[in-house]
Amino acid sequence: MSKVFILSAGWGLIGAEFLTPSYDITFSLSADRYKRRRNSDRYHDLCMLRENTDDDIVFFGGKDYLPLFCALTAKSRGRRLVYYNSGNVPRLSGCTLKRYETTTRTNWHYECVHAFLEGQIGAI
Repeated sequence: MSKVFILSAGWGLIGAEFLTPSYDITFSLSADRYKRRRNSDRYHDLCMLRENTDDDIVFFGGKDYLPLFCALTAKSRGRRLVYYNSGNVPRLSGCTLKRYETTTRTNWHYECVHAFLEGQIGAI
């Protein structure tokens, strides 16, 4: 089983090899209203992460996805590391937070993942 997961506003926490049909749902406030998922919306999200896993989890993504990430990984027993880029430190319980310094604002997490894979920044 792959250890790479994608956090999707439309599907939940899915394995990278999981094929989805075309969809257009996002947490982004800049998207058209019909595409936006609000935190108060009720979805039956998938969570393909093994329940009560001891594996450490590293999150790369925008701040709007953090509540869903925390909800879907709450039962994990491993450590959870969240990279963030905003000037404000996210308020998260049970996670280790690391600010990723970059001047990139849009899609900064792609750069962060690359730095992680190249060993320029570390895991937990």
